[in-house]
Amino acid sequence: MKKFTSWLAGGLAMLALIVAAPAATGEGVTQAQIEAASTSVQHEAIAQSYEEEAAATESRADSHAKMAQTYRLGLNKTSGASMANHCGRLEEAFRSAAVEYRMLAKEHREMAAAAR
Repeated sequence: MKKFTSWLAGGLAMLALIVAAPAATGEGVTQAQIEAASTSVQHEAIAQSYEEEAAATESRADSHAKMAQTYRLGLNKTSGASMANHCGRLEEAFRSAAVEYRMLAKEHREMAAAAR
């Protein structure tokens, strides 16, 4: 039961961090921007925002990778391993999110080229 609770809490924390990532990087892309985008300039602005979100998200992944390493080298091997695994899962989630942001940026750059 304790392991399930730990996994559940980690999953919820991971989800909260991923959802909060755009807010941490500034305004992020809004629904209104997406709905209004019809010109190359608008699509380029959205693409740039997604690139910034990707970079910030990768930075968070790097941070969690370093934390995981610190926990693995720590004195308390039992809880350190658990925390290292937690940070490893967050690192993986943030790297995946960064890839998705870059894919969105690429698609908006393609839309910008088509709108010219």
